Amino acid sequence: MGERDYILNAALKQFAAHGYRRTALKKVADEVGLGKSALTHYFKDKQDIFKAVVEREGSDVLAGLQRAVEAEKDPRRKLRTYCIERYKMIADITRSFQVSEKVREELLESSLKMRISFFEREQVILWDIIREGSKAGIFKNVNSSLMAFITQQLFQKIEFAYVPLFDDEALNKSVDFALDILFHGLEVRGD
Repeated sequence: MGERDYILNAALKQFAAHGYRRTALKKVADEVGLGKSALTHYFKDKQDIFKAVVEREGSDVLAGLQRAVEAEKDPRRKLRTYCIERYKMIADITRSFQVSEKVREELLESSLKMRISFFEREQVILWDIIREGSKAGIFKNVNSSLMAFITQQLFQKIEFAYVPLFDDEALNKSVDFALDILFHGLEVRGD
């Protein structure tokens, strides 16, 4: 691991403990044994470090999601795996740094513009799953881009409800319920 990664790890720890606004670059520099001015060799300012942390964490989550989804063959299983694994990865990040709800909300607000790229790349994973399921005749032939967006939004709402709780049973029930609605709708249909 290079010095840049040590800086990002220290910054992540500080952002998780104190939030963006209250994180001091001096604390980050002290943790890695550098002077504050030495950080400018790697990053322009606190915003640049924060952006690098968000991008790295997002890329790690996306890579993990991609691996988990690719391990499944059936598009229904891929979609369920995506939902469960996304939740667990986000929960692991939250739990490992014991982020308070206040700090979590501030970090999410501070990183919103940066996370747009993550959301766009995440939609591609969902789009691929939905398109694959449509081609296989498992899913209806729908606008895959719109369905990927809707699916992403739905599961982000579940994530916000359950990340603080990290209750596997409640998560599984919520994901299965949401997928049932996605696959079968709300309407009762006669045969």
